[in-house]
Amino acid sequence: FGQGDGSTSEQTWSAYVLAQPFGQWLTGLTGAGFILFAIVQFVKGVRAAFMKEFDTSKMNKHMICIAKNTGRAGNIARAIIFSAIGYFLIKTAMTADPDDTRGFDGALAELAQQPHGKMILSFLAFGLILYGLYAIMKGIYQHMTWKK
Repeated sequence: FGQGDGSTSEQTWSAYVLAQPFGQWLTGLTGAGFILFAIVQFVKGVRAAFMKEFDTSKMNKHMICIAKNTGRAGNIARAIIFSAIGYFLIKTAMTADPDDTRGFDGALAELAQQPHGKMILSFLAFGLILYGLYAIMKGIYQHMTWKK
């Protein structure tokens, strides 16, 4: 927005938004949006709803199994991370303190400080790796429809 020293830290952006009219509401709604997205990702992972995007006719049973399991774990890991970001945005909106804002790295750092945090982060990291494998498989086997 052409202000400050060009820093893009979460605190700088949240301080700017909080200073605007309805800034607390916008921050809270953004946090709620992250949590809603996390719920969608979680349900998508649990139900394996993403499998309809694959052209399974070109996949053998082993590839279908890999796509389903990596997609489940990856979507659930993303859901946990997005829900943590949403939580911190809502917390920022409620306290009107930009120092409470956490982005992706801040949410992970906060999780690391919890009991068994390093183990939780290990599972999330593994889940994100699996999400990457799922994305590769989706790139190879995605069902494509051509519209004219």
